[in-house]
Amino acid sequence: MDQTPVCVVAGVGPDIGLAVAKGFAREGFDIALLARRGAALRGFAAEMAADGNAAHAFEVDLSQPAMIRHAFQTIEDTLGSPSVLIYNAAAWHEGRALNPEYGAHLVSLTAGKAAMRGVALALAAHLEPMGIHIATVTVTGRVGPQTAFDPYRIADEYWYLHTQTRGNWTREIIFKGR
Repeated sequence: MDQTPVCVVAGVGPDIGLAVAKGFAREGFDIALLARRGAALRGFAAEMAADGNAAHAFEVDLSQPAMIRHAFQTIEDTLGSPSVLIYNAAAWHEGRALNPEYGAHLVSLTAGKAAMRGVALALAAHLEPMGIHIATVTVTGRVGPQTAFDPYRIADEYWYLHTQTRGNWTREIIFKGR
């Protein structure tokens, strides 16, 4: 019997994370939602259930390795091995910076995303021969429903990355709005 594929969305929030989770659920994935705010997390799972998609909520502070290990062990035990991991955690604090061009007023977000991008690009070349596709999606504007940076448009980019065939993998998408 084939097992339903599992997608973990770590750092799920009301915009990109939830849109990505809904997109993968629509495509037949079991969804594990990870976030530190339990009430919001349970609300996201309820919203997905109202749409007819089951999502499993795991309250996790992604800065705590022991909590992450426990959550992934529980996911493995209850849903199976994840085949997709979306890491979408972010801290949004307005501030000033000189560079880079995108995120000049979001130092905490920009610094974290730049580090994650560097690690992802460095690991991609090493892990691709093992069949592991690592890619980043950089969003260059403020995310909002029915804008050029609509979370569902951005979620489509994640699905696009997932559906790429081995040998044609993209390592980075810079989403400039549409």
